[in-house]
Amino acid sequence: PDSPTPLHPPTPPISGSDRSREDSPELHPPPDVEDNRQCALCLKYGDDSANDAGRLLYIGQNEWTHVNCALWSAEVFEDDDGSLKNVHMAVIRGKQLRCEFCQKSGATVGCCLTSCTSNYHFMCSRAKNCVFLDDKKVYCQRHRDLIKGEVVPENGFEVLRRVFVDFEGT
Repeated sequence: PDSPTPLHPPTPPISGSDRSREDSPELHPPPDVEDNRQCALCLKYGDDSANDAGRLLYIGQNEWTHVNCALWSAEVFEDDDGSLKNVHMAVIRGKQLRCEFCQKSGATVGCCLTSCTSNYHFMCSRAKNCVFLDDKKVYCQRHRDLIKGEVVPENGFEVLRRVFVDFEGT
């Protein structure tokens, strides 16, 4: 008997150096990936270095996000008890936004200037020399001369305190 025609063409193979998938997280990870937990924002697999995207946090429904991908998203804020609020809102919004650096979805780190439309993934924003302030504001490279506040040093992104995603506060 004839085999059915697939509805979707097969996805192209992903090279070993690409640790992310643009497609749905429900699909199987590339075969060389040891940790199949995928960040819902940057789409990379597994925990990252503490000073980079950081460890993965569970956000429910078998979904995960790196601590810094969530923490530096525009709508996310941290409560006094370490709970991260609005993470799910960031994930939903991120699906609509493409990163100015890599062109993939999930770009929730944006320049704090309201007239600027620059959006990035957390690690892409660092690669593009965005400036991060202690008060969680981010300035893109074009607007870095407008900075007012204490700048987070290059080695200052480690999140060693207890943080978790607040499921009620979406």
